Amino acid sequence: MFEVSPAQSAEREASEAEAVRNELQTLNEFLEMKTRKISGVADGCDSGYAAMWAQFALAEIERNKDSLGASIVATQKDFADRRAELDRLEKAAIAEMLAEDSEYQKSAGERLERDIVLAGADHSVPFEDQVEMDDADSDSGPSELDDSASQATLEQSKGMPADHDVEFL
Repeated sequence: MFEVSPAQSAEREASEAEAVRNELQTLNEFLEMKTRKISGVADGCDSGYAAMWAQFALAEIERNKDSLGASIVATQKDFADRRAELDRLEKAAIAEMLAEDSEYQKSAGERLERDIVLAGADHSVPFEDQVEMDDADSDSGPSELDDSASQATLEQSKGMPADHDVEFL
């Protein structure tokens, strides 16, 4: 189903209201012209019958004019109500999307943290083994390989943000 945005709906309603206003203005101009013509005929006629029909026609035209004016006011009110409802629906949809996005970010962050912990656990060395390896290294003295690896790790970590600076999406 094609959904019309509130802005498109408001534009369409505004153009429809403008078309109705133009139609009413044209009708008013036509009625004024006819009224002048009928009044002229009634004033120039000696017959009371023609004058009565002219007055009847004028009254009917005025009723139609008032009816159309009331219809325009009702249509404009309906457009305003629809626009308010569309605005409310848009705000609700935006709030729902933001809530879903926040929930997704939280879930993705938790999964990422869990995966990082699991990845670190797969490559970690138990503490006892690490102590034994350190003792073995200290017996043979420091090697250049250990120093260069430590230096490379230190250089890599300098450009990285601290744990509290990392933002998960």
